Amino acid sequence: MNLLSIIKNKKSKFIMISSAVLIIASCTTAVLYSFFSEPSYSGPIEVFNSHEIFKSEEEYNSYISEKVALKGIYFEKIKIESGDNFWKIAKDKGINIDTLLALNPFWKSINASTGQEIITSNQKGNLCFVNRKITDKEALEIFESEPEKILFSDNPIIVTAKNKETKYFPVFVIDAKPSTDNMTESMASQYTLREKFTSPLGGRFSSYFGGRVHPIFNRYGFHNGIDIAAPYGTPVGASCGGTVQSTGWMGGYGKAVIIVHEDGYKTLYGHLSSIAVRPGQTVKPNQFVGRVGSTGYSTGPHLHFTLWQNNKLINPLKVLW
Repeated sequence: MNLLSIIKNKKSKFIMISSAVLIIASCTTAVLYSFFSEPSYSGPIEVFNSHEIFKSEEEYNSYISEKVALKGIYFEKIKIESGDNFWKIAKDKGINIDTLLALNPFWKSINASTGQEIITSNQKGNLCFVNRKITDKEALEIFESEPEKILFSDNPIIVTAKNKETKYFPVFVIDAKPSTDNMTESMASQYTLREKFTSPLGGRFSSYFGGRVHPIFNRYGFHNGIDIAAPYGTPVGASCGGTVQSTGWMGGYGKAVIIVHEDGYKTLYGHLSSIAVRPGQTVKPNQFVGRVGSTGYSTGPHLHFTLWQNNKLINPLKVLW
């Protein structure tokens, strides 16, 4: 074999070995990238509530306030001070009570306690978590809202439990209502009842359920409902769908309407100036039933609203919050 043949043979072997090394290196790189890279946009999507991820309210509050980041949304942990209530806090933050419920899934009561730590945000809506990255299309299919109202992140929070790290991706849906699946059992029960009724009109609570000095007779007694002050003639709507039981003059209530609802509930609307429904009529939620007046024992235009279940009085503020 001459010198030229030997050189060509060695050059061919070198090229073959180099090619093999490059192929092995490429495969190794691909395997390592696959192993260490972030989760892909594949596999079934699971939506998690906070109770499935966090062991306690303290852990949840810390993670949300310190580690959840979404464009245009910030979460803040604040401490309840003396004289605070959740409605005042919601108003101060420019959000609503539904958002506070969504952001505080460990609440058992709607009553604020001094020193209690809660989560607030700068936007109304609902927060949840999914198990992987999602696309715009998937977000629309899952959360059924307008595209610009669904905010999600490719940056997960990492929660360690039983020596295992799990990644959860936050999703915030602007203006979405909270889910009872993401509440404690007692809070879910209160929220379900609240969702059943709506306020019969907007106005200021001028007298509450319970003991009080009667504004006309000047003696202490029990007030069996709430009074909502509003201008004379303001429309009054049915707090819940049902059937009108009776209408007309009802003693101290003046012109009034009584409506019966499902599950043994019954409501009364008193001191009306006019009545727009008749006994036996079926009404829908918020349907016009009359106008604010000052008939009966009244010191000025307002609506008296009473609520019963199975003929037992209930504080209306349990459903009108």
